[in-house]
Amino acid sequence: MVQRAEETAPQLRANSTTSSSVEPANIDDVDMRRPRFNVAAEASATSATPQKPALLPETHKSAVVPASQTVEEPMTSEVTAIDPQLATRLKAIDALLQADDVLRAHRELSTLYWSKPGWRSAILQRIEKTANIIYFDSRLHFIEPYIIKPNDQLVPIGKRYNVPWQYLAKLNRIDPKQLRPAKKLKVIQGPFSAIVESSSFLLTVHAYGYFVRAYPIGIGKDSTTPIGKFAVLNKVTQPQYTDPRGHVVDADDPQNPLGPRWLDLGNSYGIHGTIDPASIGKAESRGCIRMRNEDVLEVFDMLGVGSEVTIRP
Repeated sequence: MVQRAEETAPQLRANSTTSSSVEPANIDDVDMRRPRFNVAAEASATSATPQKPALLPETHKSAVVPASQTVEEPMTSEVTAIDPQLATRLKAIDALLQADDVLRAHRELSTLYWSKPGWRSAILQRIEKTANIIYFDSRLHFIEPYIIKPNDQLVPIGKRYNVPWQYLAKLNRIDPKQLRPAKKLKVIQGPFSAIVESSSFLLTVHAYGYFVRAYPIGIGKDSTTPIGKFAVLNKVTQPQYTDPRGHVVDADDPQNPLGPRWLDLGNSYGIHGTIDPASIGKAESRGCIRMRNEDVLEVFDMLGVGSEVTIRP
């Protein structure tokens, strides 16, 4: 397949429903309508009011690792030298963490991440830890684990939960060709989405507004990166590249600028890796979103075909 990632593409108009602000006013502006950390949330999925996430019932907690074994003791001394309002919020969040209420703490941290961008550096250590527990640690379950049945395959299991099978394989550290019946899989209800903040050179993966992971990026020079809401149209492993003169560069060519993965956003725009890591944090592409190769591998496994990608100024 030929990708024309770096050639000049027609300017796209922003979606009329997309806010001109870089930051949403609150977490609900990032479609945090269906947290879906609990299967009971399905019944209220159409509600306009966000439902607070809940841990598994008591009968399931014996099968999971307490959060206190995964999150280090919060350091409350740091809050004395920062904004008093932030200090108050962090103390409340630390109290939730000490009580093993990881989901409530992560919701509060995610709310701050979107509504208070100036506080991100102060909450980064905490939000990365809670996100790692929820989305990257196979030991702690937040919805009923999936029990592998004979002849099961990861592809249909991933479709059932609206996440790529590659994500489930890495999350559970399993070989998709050697699924063991009766094994419990940690599952997350997808899909994952992404928000690109061009002026901050940042791509944040989230699930219904809950922070998952943030990555530095490179963007298009001269404002060539389009603004608006897009969907992942196609995913390509080891993509070919066609330069503006029509010359095709093979996937294994060291001069291929796309790196190991390509997420197609349409009209020749996409998210891809790079052979020029120094361009991350700069506006040097012809409109595409560049990522470090190790980062695009991870994002590729989380975003599926149809995942929403919102690009903001």
